[in-house]
Amino acid sequence: MIENDVMIKTFVYNYSHELEEYYTVKKTKFLSIDDPLAGIAVKKILEENNLDYLAGYIFLSYDGKPVFTEERTETECLLTTWLDLARILREEEDKEFEICFLDNADGNAIIKKESGNYVITLQKRKQGPADTFTKPAEKLKEAVRKNFVKFIGFCRQPNLVFSKESLYSNALEEYEKIKG
Repeated sequence: MIENDVMIKTFVYNYSHELEEYYTVKKTKFLSIDDPLAGIAVKKILEENNLDYLAGYIFLSYDGKPVFTEERTETECLLTTWLDLARILREEEDKEFEICFLDNADGNAIIKKESGNYVITLQKRKQGPADTFTKPAEKLKEAVRKNFVKFIGFCRQPNLVFSKESLYSNALEEYEKIKG
């Protein structure tokens, strides 16, 4: 592994809590968007959620150490979470903002740019201190840009349909601005 390596992967649900069954032949709760069966799972997730919400999680590690994990960043709306995370691509000021993990019992994250780094604080709704990680700004921004474009590219598959009420149109606008 390369030192100072930032890795981001997006995973989608592959299990229906409503139907108590897997969406695909793979018997795993989540599928990477790189998995050939992920499109099938996403289509079923969207159908189950009125075409509004795409559930899953974002995995992020730095130097092989996990920062965002399944338990901490599982979200009912990957579009919301990715749009929040992509703010680092357009926010040049040193200010903080929240990354929402919709309906996650553990809490959201706060990200703030400080002295050429991003400080990510994973809030906890349960007792105990928050987890804080510091990452080089440019490396994180490049990984976010690359993986946001990859995620929205995945969502643009012709067989995936989102409702007008979803954040999909906002995500497409952001995609067009940063895909360069």
